[in-house]
Amino acid sequence: MMLTHQKAVEIAAVKLDIPATVVERRYSMATRKEQEYKCQVCTNVVQVKEEGVGTLVCCNKPMELQSKK
Repeated sequence: MMLTHQKAVEIAAVKLDIPATVVERRYSMATRKEQEYKCQVCTNVVQVKEEGVGTLVCCNKPMELQSKK
């Protein structure tokens, strides 16, 4: 089952306890191949394999895009 952008925004709004419109403005982003994101809570790291739109969330917090080294 593929998660739609709108459903992802709704889920994030519930988890972050903020309105969906705020999630849409503040956290929506496009992901690109090979980008790496890190969870600031548990330190999990993920690498994007397929481009898409949405926010990567881990431990109920948006993951942070890591700068290239």
